[in-house]
Amino acid sequence: MVRRLYSLIAIVSFLLALILEAKPNPYLDSLKSVANSASHDTTIYNALNQLAIAYSDSSYSTSINYWKEALKISQKKRNRPQMAYLYGRIGQMLFEKGEFIDALEAYKNSQAIYEFIDDTKGRAITYNDIGLVYKTWGRYEHALENYLIAMRLFNEISLDDGIAIASNNIGQIYYYRDDYTKSIQYFTVYLTLNEKTNNSRAVAGASNNIAAAYMAMNNLEEALNYYQKAMDIYDSLDIKLGVAVLKDNIGSLLTKKDNFQEALVYHSDALKIFDEINSTPRMAYSYKNIGFAHFKLNNLSESIANLLKSKRIAEDYKQQETLKEVYYILA
Repeated sequence: MVRRLYSLIAIVSFLLALILEAKPNPYLDSLKSVANSASHDTTIYNALNQLAIAYSDSSYSTSINYWKEALKISQKKRNRPQMAYLYGRIGQMLFEKGEFIDALEAYKNSQAIYEFIDDTKGRAITYNDIGLVYKTWGRYEHALENYLIAMRLFNEISLDDGIAIASNNIGQIYYYRDDYTKSIQYFTVYLTLNEKTNNSRAVAGASNNIAAAYMAMNNLEEALNYYQKAMDIYDSLDIKLGVAVLKDNIGSLLTKKDNFQEALVYHSDALKIFDEINSTPRMAYSYKNIGFAHFKLNNLSESIANLLKSKRIAEDYKQQETLKEVYYILA
């Protein structure tokens, strides 16, 4: 599934790049003209930077090339803040391409310059970015080390947005390491800071994370409270995907409490929403959960019917973990 997804992203990015290149675009054409013909370095730099930004969602390689051209100008002028910024943007594009080693090199160049010019905010953001590379790479110890430095620096300048993001990232690392008490501690910081700024969507995400940690600790009552809080927020924001995911999560919690009949209600509600919003891959998980609940209620024909539906979708989308669980129940 991951390989297919990356292939699809690559194809879409390539096609979008072709469209951008082939279809007349007055804005891009104007920027290219300025970049190629302007006599003033600052004007050329600004055009190159805007071109790189314009391509950053469609062609990572094109963005990198434009930012590298801009970097040459910044290096010639010894404009260190610009150099730090550009290394960071190049690192971001390399990360999106999955080129983690090169991304780290670019980020560390950015880091060194921010250190030299004593830009604490820039350093903090870059440490956080480096942590994300290591986390995605599965190197959690290095990720945690960088996230903790980022959080310390954000605290030094009292930047609540940065503290919140770093706290959430740290909480995730502790969750992956099965240290659920610490994960809850950091997720709660993330929750509290977002409540202060009325960032409802982030509050819902934090509540879901806290609930997942309580679930892992088998503290089902606390988990249910936070799942319900997250679901209520998503419902108030009319975010149907969030509501469906939370209904599935609550259904799984009720299954752990052996409340299979009520679990069926939540999983069925989740399935209906996933179907309405065409989230077919997630339907595999709901069908599996419904099949398991019916199995525990000794409704074997219903159980098998739902498990087979889950199996078909999971096979189509290469969802190996779901397939394993389906086969285990069927056995």
